[in-house]
Amino acid sequence: MRHINALLPLFQRYQVPLPDDESRSFVTTPENIKAAYAAGVQGKIDNISMYEGFLTFNIPTDVRTAFSQLRNAFLNHLAAFERGLTRI
Repeated sequence: MRHINALLPLFQRYQVPLPDDESRSFVTTPENIKAAYAAGVQGKIDNISMYEGFLTFNIPTDVRTAFSQLRNAFLNHLAAFERGLTRI
């Protein structure tokens, strides 16, 4: 929710309609904790890549700041999931 809440003001400021929430169609239940950590690692890598792609565009400063902060948060999340994966 923190990540969504970081983006909501930008949607409002730039009058971009909110997309439908289709997140449930992407949720799966891992077979075990190792698979959960591995999926978390891949998910964070994908999110980081997405934000790095966004940051290559000519975007407003406030959008760039939000995307940079979200990318950095995913870098922290990635490190945590990688540590969890190595402990199993």
